Amino acid sequence: MIYFNIIITLLCLWIGLWLNHYYLRPAKVNKNRFELFALRDQLAIMAMKKQISEEDKDYKLMLKLLNTSIKAMDDFSILRYLKVMYVLTTQQKVQDEIEHMVKNLKEHKNPELSIIAKKYFYVSRKAFIANTKFLRTTIIPLLSLFILFLSLISKTIDSRWPERIFTKLTVKRENYYAIDSNLEDRIKDLQFATI
Repeated sequence: MIYFNIIITLLCLWIGLWLNHYYLRPAKVNKNRFELFALRDQLAIMAMKKQISEEDKDYKLMLKLLNTSIKAMDDFSILRYLKVMYVLTTQQKVQDEIEHMVKNLKEHKNPELSIIAKKYFYVSRKAFIANTKFLRTTIIPLLSLFILFLSLISKTIDSRWPERIFTKLTVKRENYYAIDSNLEDRIKDLQFATI
């Protein structure tokens, strides 16, 4: 009887994991993707109505951000998504362009573009948090423990390899937090835009 219960439990667990992998997770990712598609459509409608020029730098940047994020969520891979978000939130050229766009939006006469930008950063952060939940709740704490362990080892033995690994892992962990912080800061920068 106990073996039967174990088999049923494992079967239910497998079915749950299968449903999550093939149906629930893609549905959550697609929900965020469709929100980005809707924002891109609103941006295109603004251009068609001549509310914004297609040659405007802010329009081009917003379109680039939307398309990049949509593509990153296409056949969702957490590593590719993290890489794209890392580049968007840390690459200096992109950051300078975003800062310029936010500055323009604050003094600009185009509240619709401000709303689209705010929604973009909100949806991006929501997708980032939702899609990295396992990473945030399990992997990063384990990584932190491993970093602590390596720091203790590097102090007890006279070797450079634990220190190098410690440095790389610490940088990776900080990159993750930098992405989240940057997206949150962009939402705060666009508080003037009412949704």
